[in-house]
Amino acid sequence: FDYPSVSALAGFLDTQLTDQHTPPPHTLLTTLGGLEERIRGVREDDTLRGQITEQLQRLLELTGAGPNEGHDATDDLDSASDEELFALVDGAE
Repeated sequence: FDYPSVSALAGFLDTQLTDQHTPPPHTLLTTLGGLEERIRGVREDDTLRGQITEQLQRLLELTGAGPNEGHDATDDLDSASDEELFALVDGAE
């Protein structure tokens, strides 16, 4: 028998009966949680961290939460009024 336990059989049936192209949201969240733990375990390797950052940015763009293209944070400072800049400084204290 290929599936010696109920959980092994249930796992097989789950893969056969569900759409494998779109995992359920809870599966995605579980996977992201596991990735978080693995990323925390990455040692100080600038190349690997850079690659991880690039991949995460691509994933964020898929959700519509990626960085704004053509938007530079310095543009906000350049166009801010004196009052806005003072409010920013006052809020940082």
